[in-house]
Amino acid sequence: MKKGMLMVAVLVGLIVLAGLADAAKPAIVTTDKAIYALGETVTIYVSNEGNQPVTIRGGFYVTDPKSNPIYDPYWAIVYITILPGGVVTYHWNKTFANSAFGADGQPVPSGEYVVRQFSTSSHARITIS
Repeated sequence: MKKGMLMVAVLVGLIVLAGLADAAKPAIVTTDKAIYALGETVTIYVSNEGNQPVTIRGGFYVTDPKSNPIYDPYWAIVYITILPGGVVTYHWNKTFANSAFGADGQPVPSGEYVVRQFSTSSHARITIS
């Protein structure tokens, strides 16, 4: 009898932990594709794949692969709650903004970039050719 109760307790514990792990999923960053031609707009998605609402600091930023800032235009702190299954969409015209390169408004050159979101470690890698 005690062995059966222990098994039930372990099973319930695993189910609860699995549910908490799913609820705690962070927002996920993706783009509409991985490779962009010059002149194309990058569409960025921040989605909630968990089963609980997720609140993020609004906006996105772009770095080069070495984490140098390329595009980081957001000065205001705005928080957005994304419901389960929900998506927030952003668009980037592939220009510098508030970058370390002093080229604000200028198109970025061909190369690899990392699209990031302020509230999650999730990111998307893209190439501009």
